[in-house]
Amino acid sequence: MSERKADNKHFTTQERLDHGTFSPSEAKSLAGVSNTKLYGDQKRGLIKIYKRGNASFVRGPDLKRYMGFVETNETRGRKKKTPELPQVVE
Repeated sequence: MSERKADNKHFTTQERLDHGTFSPSEAKSLAGVSNTKLYGDQKRGLIKIYKRGNASFVRGPDLKRYMGFVETNETRGRKKKTPELPQVVE
């Protein structure tokens, strides 16, 4: 294992979610989505993927919001749709 890979382990996942960055492959693994879903959601504006030279990254706070750990204005007050049960006639 190279020195650089070993140095990466000094930060916990929670610290990286609060202040760090993730590669798109790490982000999709943490969020439990496919590559197609992640980039489709980026296209819809649900998550922002940044570029730094040739490298792409996702900011930790953006990933937390995407995974639903942080409530946003879009989700606040929205009611879940539940299927209506058929009426039972006695």
